[in-house]
Amino acid sequence: KTWKGHDPVVHGNIVKIKKVPGATWATVTLDAAVVNSKDGTETVPSIDTTLENFVQFVNDTAHPKENERGYAVHAKRGLCRDGGGDGEKEGSDGGGDDEDGEETDQNREGKRRKLDAAMTIKSPSEICDAIAPMWKQPYEEQLRCKNKEMVRRCAIVICKEIKKNFAKRERESKRNANVKLTPLYEWVKERKGINVKDILPSPQKFFYRNKIELTFGYRYEKIADASVEDDCDNDHESKNIKKIPSVGFMVSGWDGPVASPFCCPHVPSEFCGIAGVLDDFLSSSPLKPYHQKSHKGCWRVLTMRSSVRTKQCMVIVQHAPVDDADILSAEKDRLIKMLVGEVPNPSARDFPDPMVSTGVREEEKDRPRVAVTSIFFQEYAGVSIPPPDHPVQHSYGKEFLEERLGKCTFQISPGAFFQVNTEGAERLYKVVTDAIADDINKKRESNGRNNDEEKNSPDDSNKEKTAEEGEKKQNNDNFDSSTLLFDVCCGTGTIGLTAMSEGIVGKVVGVDISRPAILDARRNAVRNGMMKDVTKDEDSKNEMDKSIGADHEEIVRFIDSRAELVLSSETYKARFNSGPTYAIVDPAREGLHHNVIKALRSAEKIERLVYVSCNPTKTLTRDATMLCAPSTKKYPGLPFKPVSAQPVDMFPMTSHCEMVMIFDRMSKKEYEGKE
Repeated sequence: KTWKGHDPVVHGNIVKIKKVPGATWATVTLDAAVVNSKDGTETVPSIDTTLENFVQFVNDTAHPKENERGYAVHAKRGLCRDGGGDGEKEGSDGGGDDEDGEETDQNREGKRRKLDAAMTIKSPSEICDAIAPMWKQPYEEQLRCKNKEMVRRCAIVICKEIKKNFAKRERESKRNANVKLTPLYEWVKERKGINVKDILPSPQKFFYRNKIELTFGYRYEKIADASVEDDCDNDHESKNIKKIPSVGFMVSGWDGPVASPFCCPHVPSEFCGIAGVLDDFLSSSPLKPYHQKSHKGCWRVLTMRSSVRTKQCMVIVQHAPVDDADILSAEKDRLIKMLVGEVPNPSARDFPDPMVSTGVREEEKDRPRVAVTSIFFQEYAGVSIPPPDHPVQHSYGKEFLEERLGKCTFQISPGAFFQVNTEGAERLYKVVTDAIADDINKKRESNGRNNDEEKNSPDDSNKEKTAEEGEKKQNNDNFDSSTLLFDVCCGTGTIGLTAMSEGIVGKVVGVDISRPAILDARRNAVRNGMMKDVTKDEDSKNEMDKSIGADHEEIVRFIDSRAELVLSSETYKARFNSGPTYAIVDPAREGLHHNVIKALRSAEKIERLVYVSCNPTKTLTRDATMLCAPSTKKYPGLPFKPVSAQPVDMFPMTSHCEMVMIFDRMSKKEYEGKE
């Protein structure tokens, strides 16, 4: 931050140090130095004197300077921006050759082109290309592309990685006799090692999102003969561009404008209506949008959730700390008054011309109206995004949003995860619950065949078991009551509670890292009659934690913790469960922690695992390889094998989809190649 020379005694401040990636030099920006004379007076030297003294300070052999890695640092005169002194010409790095100078010019030109592109006002078609890149393709073509990607970049990759794993073990066995070889799995040898079914389409193609996030920034408009100063301290000259405070998508990076959501066909009308209210609010607000580079301003992110089934809408406004708390409080009150009530219809939505012929406007007219029922504010001073449990300030209405999904009603807190496509989630969860139900029915049929064989056996000893058969039949009729489901990364408990409401499982243990989501899951279990409500005091959260879901005898338990910390102990308890045990994992894009995979493999009571992936081409392929790899000290237990894969389109007009992959536990004979 500071430097001090010895002869004469000169000291000053270092304003900025900037290192070009991959280069061995850096540029240093200095404040004007101060010279301390012998009589105690201080004088400000010229630029030349400042630069010369700083170079001497760095290159002083009596006091050598080093960087963080311990290498010697050397300084040379660089660019003199005011043209004074004998500084080197502009474009030189002060210590490099012409080649370095040319590279600097190229870098500057690249930055200039990038800024020019950021300043470009994008058309509705260009905005849709960035937000919903497949919007121009017919929906059937979108589905074909996604299905092909799931086969090529997910299923085939998993089989290739498994084969690489076996080849690696074979090489290691030649060097280490302790490495035990197992024969290559039969399912991997097949031409289609993993059966990928045809993708299930989304019930809704337009306006399907129940949650979006918009960024506060500036919308650009062209003006005829004026130039407006940039409120964001951007060095790029903005000629003939008017910058209007607004909310929208960041399609041009942090240097560019925000793009209006009005043209995006997957954004519901109520979100556009609220965005319009925020635009009106910002036009007269003394507090400016937050700028990501300068870290100045107030308003940061607008998050909206809605439900057309319950006609509710939640608004969360994130802002940075400000010096004048009174102004912020007054602006919050003004915004609440503008938002409360039925969401106004947005002004004419400017869909791209090719989209108009698809019937998007007719579907928009038929959409039910919703009202803002919850408003939250969230103060955040960090640089990136806050964690899910970062505190929020409840300012109006309900403390949660209600949503109906299947036979259940769920409450959703501001920081809790919920699928962004409600009707698509119902289709997704049916695939998951059917996977468990099919396995249960197979076990019932198998038990029934075994009982019939015993009845038809000539062995007289079977006749003596007549009294026991009635008890067995009664146990089979109540088979689901002892079926245990582990819901890993459960969120608000939607999958586990849906499976229980369908009568497929009798016990649920849910685990999630998000405390708000777990509190919602517990209340959702009470709301849907699957857990007794032992306390009526919703505000007494500590008491609720102790009483709801804390008893191990409860049929539903939800645990707020990292899954890798508790899953081993929970699966250990499952050994004493009389019925079958299943597991569902629905992780975030980062996938499963390796300790979670270890716990799942070690719990051999789990015979079927259902993996719901929102990142099938990356983390699913990685996790599936570890779930199916041969047993090792790190990953003990019999491996799983994928028996089917079902893509589900939850995000029409984008390249993303969900993948439900079903894994069954391999038998010992199958693992050893004897079956």
